[in-house]
Amino acid sequence: MSAKRASKVVSIQAKSRKGGAKSPAALRQAETLRHAWNSGNEWSNDEVSQIMNSLEKNESQFDLALSLGRTYYSTGTARTHVRFAIRHIAVLRAAWGK
Repeated sequence: MSAKRASKVVSIQAKSRKGGAKSPAALRQAETLRHAWNSGNEWSNDEVSQIMNSLEKNESQFDLALSLGRTYYSTGTARTHVRFAIRHIAVLRAAWGK
């Protein structure tokens, strides 16, 4: 009876489906990952303020990630959440009774 080999787990971000080259977003993620000194920490109020300012100024997600010491993907997710809160602030305030 031969031993069955476990298949190697490969990140979905490792290669694109077409030809093996990384996507531009994956390349930005790799670049910010090297400089992500703040990755894994909770988002501070100052960082959320910086996200709000960057949305108002239409700054790039990549530059914001580098300045915050976060990854490209985590910064994008945080920007999405902040943008959602800004758009729905009236409903959120009503739900909290303020």
